[in-house]
Amino acid sequence: MKNKYYISIISMEGAKSFSVKKIIKKYVLIGIGISVGIIFLLIIFSIFSGSKVIEYNKKIKSQLEEYSILKEENIILNEDLEASRKEFYNINEHLTILEKIIGEENSTQKPKNYENLRERLESIEWKLYQKKYFLQIIPNGDPLEKFEGYTSKFGERYHPILKKRKMHYGLDYRSKIGNGVIASSDGVVEFAGYNYSGFGNLIVISHNYGFKTYYAHLSKINVKNGDFVRKNQKIGETGNTGQSSGPHLHYEIHYLGKKLDPINFVKWDIENYEEIFEKEKDVRWQYLIEMVNQQTQILQTKR
Repeated sequence: MKNKYYISIISMEGAKSFSVKKIIKKYVLIGIGISVGIIFLLIIFSIFSGSKVIEYNKKIKSQLEEYSILKEENIILNEDLEASRKEFYNINEHLTILEKIIGEENSTQKPKNYENLRERLESIEWKLYQKKYFLQIIPNGDPLEKFEGYTSKFGERYHPILKKRKMHYGLDYRSKIGNGVIASSDGVVEFAGYNYSGFGNLIVISHNYGFKTYYAHLSKINVKNGDFVRKNQKIGETGNTGQSSGPHLHYEIHYLGKKLDPINFVKWDIENYEEIFEKEKDVRWQYLIEMVNQQTQILQTKR
């Protein structure tokens, strides 16, 4: 046959003949089968790969979202940290100011950390408690609800009634009649009534550790003998009774029978706490401080 070639293969089983055309057809079919298989495999691989890519992309997207959240949280944490740092330094500055007020500047040299701040705050609270207690039971501050100035201070002066030089043992406050008179510290009313030696209406309060205060020339007395009074409690009103040339308050401070200059006490407060110990030498301050420390320790344990 034209354009055909026959190939004979002889074996023990016999002879077989194949035409070239038939073989080519067979191989073409095989090639097509292989191609279809490869395409099928490629489709399967692409589908599998696509799902993996989608899953991977989802995972990447999720991680990016988590990173974005963490980034925002980190920004917030940094802001909180900065705010805490500023608060720490603000607290430290306030503690330093308080330490200076109560006379503990040396404590600011300690390492600045949270535990140290707690220790310093506890120390300040304790010192302030002691000093506030001391100022509560020892006379201090002006004994008037409304301060209007002084008319005469402690010391020798020309007496306006007796018309001669005489020692003035108190501090006279300028005041109209009716100004509220207040106790300068906690104590017990020792005397409340009229005094015929020149004080007129007079209140005498006995305080702790040997102190007494006198409030003279009153127009009104609001307490009676034996009353317990608190610091800043109203006890009477200013007036012009007794040997007085005009409305005012005559105020005295005594310690163990000795008359002291009230000006050192009325100007005494927490900010200049140490100054009075140098100015007023007639008071046994060290003994009083030790006694007050013991008393405050007892009170503190009961709180």
